[in-house]
Amino acid sequence: MQLADQKQSDRDELEPILYAALINSMVQNFWAIFLGSASAAVAAVMTALKTGDVWLWPIAFLLIAIGTARAFQMRGYENRTQGLSFEEAKHLEPRYWIGALSYAAVLGIWAFVVIYNNEDPVADMLCVAIGIGYTAGGAARNYGQPRVIQWHVALACGPMSLALLLHGGFYHIGLAILLVFFFIGLKNINLSLHAIFVKALTSSLSYS
Repeated sequence: MQLADQKQSDRDELEPILYAALINSMVQNFWAIFLGSASAAVAAVMTALKTGDVWLWPIAFLLIAIGTARAFQMRGYENRTQGLSFEEAKHLEPRYWIGALSYAAVLGIWAFVVIYNNEDPVADMLCVAIGIGYTAGGAARNYGQPRVIQWHVALACGPMSLALLLHGGFYHIGLAILLVFFFIGLKNINLSLHAIFVKALTSSLSYS
């Protein structure tokens, strides 16, 4: 009985530390998110110029604005010499979620407008390449909170696949199906990274 109580006490003590470490892991990649956001912004502007679709300009502006805000949010935390405390992590997490999901939603709208509203293979290629690349990077970057990448796939890549299906044609529908398999694989990779990180961190804290 005493042993069980001790284990429960150790677990309760570890949970706030583990939570703070998981949140802290998501704000340690300024250059990765800055370059990813810059690439998406440039691609959005290129698709607007290539297609002449006026709806793409406000979307490009939103990508630039949200991406820049998220990059500088990370920059502020990356320069810290100490990790986040539990209270700081609780304060940061909802703001991180708002930024991440807002950006994912705008990416999804951009993908849908480009593919569904236009008949331009170059614009389609830019859109799909950026969507896949950004989502793959997010799967590696957001191992601290797997639900972030799951929502990112739903908001950013769901509209892309839907637009490909609605566009019709053998190759567009085939690509939509392949993307679904790809995103399922990314989800599994993200969950594996999360499990490895949690196990390693829990072990290190238990022996410290």
